[in-house]
Amino acid sequence: MIIKIVGIDPALRNTGLALAEFDTETGSLKYTTIHLLQTENQAGKTVRKSSDDLRCARELSRGIKKFLNDHKPHFVMAEIPTGTQSARGAFSNGVCLGLLAGLGYEIVELSPTEVKMASVGERTASKQDMITWAVAVEPSLPWLYRTSKGKKVLKNDNEHLADAVAAINAGVQSVQFLMALRILSTSTETKSAMTE
Repeated sequence: MIIKIVGIDPALRNTGLALAEFDTETGSLKYTTIHLLQTENQAGKTVRKSSDDLRCARELSRGIKKFLNDHKPHFVMAEIPTGTQSARGAFSNGVCLGLLAGLGYEIVELSPTEVKMASVGERTASKQDMITWAVAVEPSLPWLYRTSKGKKVLKNDNEHLADAVAAINAGVQSVQFLMALRILSTSTETKSAMTE
């Protein structure tokens, strides 16, 4: 059986989304697409900061829900925002948690450390380490490039896409996912036995 999985790395300005297919018979994982949702700061003299934040949250909500509706995943896996050292960071984390809670999906929750350890294998993996790992795992995905001195160079914005890919990688190794697979397998076997 092929299971569709969406990975999400949520943030108020850049949210990374990834889609993969997991084969329950072979345990293989194939990443099929990635997508970056970006919001721009429009707050200023004519737009209140709170109004701009609400607009950004709405854009992210619509974008994530469209991605989910387009791909209809069986599982959603997300790197859950954790501690921050600023009030603005805490605000952004709260918005992201609210967006995830309102998706209508049970989410395989992953910490940033779990995501880093399941991919690069280091708790202190840098953003560049994550990008390098993800591009090596699936170079055919539509990664973001820019031209520098006549050469194609990966953009820093790929960090959000890389984290979404890594969230899926970590999620399929999680106890939560493995238990769900066991239940799914038992249910499928029961249905099969009943139809024989």
